[in-house]
Amino acid sequence: MQNTVSRALDVCDLPAEYRRTRQHTEAIVQPLEVEDTVVQPAAFVSPPKWHLAHTTWFFVNFLLQPHNVHCPWPSADYPLLFNSYYKSQGNHWQQAQRGALSRPTLREILQFRHQVDAIMIDWLNRFDGDIPPQITEVLRLGLAHEQQHQELLLMDIKYILWSNPGLPTYATSDYLSSALRLPAVTTALRSEPSSSWQSTCGIYDFGVNRDELAFCFDNETPRHKQWLSAFRITTDLVTNGDYLDFISDGGYVRPEYWLSEGWDWVQAEAMRSEAHTRDTHTPLYWLQRDAQWFEFGLDGLQPLSLNAPVMHINFHEAYAYARWSGKRLPTEYEWELFAQHTHLLTSRACQPVWQWTASPYSAYPGYRAAQDAFGEYNGKFMINQMVLRGGCSVTPAGHARISYRNFYYPHQRWPFTGLRLAEDAD
Repeated sequence: MQNTVSRALDVCDLPAEYRRTRQHTEAIVQPLEVEDTVVQPAAFVSPPKWHLAHTTWFFVNFLLQPHNVHCPWPSADYPLLFNSYYKSQGNHWQQAQRGALSRPTLREILQFRHQVDAIMIDWLNRFDGDIPPQITEVLRLGLAHEQQHQELLLMDIKYILWSNPGLPTYATSDYLSSALRLPAVTTALRSEPSSSWQSTCGIYDFGVNRDELAFCFDNETPRHKQWLSAFRITTDLVTNGDYLDFISDGGYVRPEYWLSEGWDWVQAEAMRSEAHTRDTHTPLYWLQRDAQWFEFGLDGLQPLSLNAPVMHINFHEAYAYARWSGKRLPTEYEWELFAQHTHLLTSRACQPVWQWTASPYSAYPGYRAAQDAFGEYNGKFMINQMVLRGGCSVTPAGHARISYRNFYYPHQRWPFTGLRLAEDAD
């Protein structure tokens, strides 16, 4: 019942999976112009070429060099420029300044990637399918890390192109579906009539133990028990049409629906919108032209589909919508129990958006961060963020699982985020 989508790769499959994963990253940037790969319109966005270099730095820094595989850096500043946040690995360039790096060029970074890939494949093949556990553990983490950056790349590309007044299109629908294998998100798969799933109160198991899966992130561990009161959770996601009703009813101008910090965010966004032509009292990427609503996507500006799941809303917006609807956000435990008893993760088409939960991102009981550099991967971010569950349409196939815990700050909405609703069962 646990983690039905995430597949465990046999050790002998890892070299081929490494090649596929790395090629898929380059397929994501293939439609871009060189200029698209350098800009950084906001501090939270990274230039696409930085992603290409950082994911390569990971394999050199954590696999090749520790195992004395010859792979020199193209220049001495590569570790500084492309280390993200690992303090134990030395100094790193500030995230907000990544767009200041005109060099190394995209061509040089791609050349570096291809050199590293050739070295990695040759090294892994030498083991003839019997790769030692201490290598496979880091390799699996590196592949999962690159998959996370594939999703981040599409998030950042979308924001970069949205920041251009011309609203350039990233790729055709055909490229998105065939080359990138992204599912079309046109409806919320709404049941007729709309329904909900109800739990019974009791003690349930959540999370996983490290030895239960070939790979999981440490923040999913350990398996533990939790008491839950009875609750109901909607089987359907909130749609654009649902959210438009919230907007039309004055949802963004009625403070009674918002947490204090959320209302401060609304007021700040309203002030910012006065200096821009785009309305901020909507989900990110919505535009209204001549009384018609549009939504900017990876395939350009399209008429807003009322039946598609609302996406690119932050926690504050999700919380306010839930209050307005007379319901609430589920906790991450409620979401996981619901997912355990349904076929929620059978495909990305069923999970087009990450879903905000009411749970702050914190450690599970008994959690222990690793003592090496990988202890920095998740544990140090367990403050001031909220948990999201499920996966989204741009999450790589096979990456998400029921126990997967994503996390973002409450004000962030450039991820592919949405919501489903819950309520106490009387």
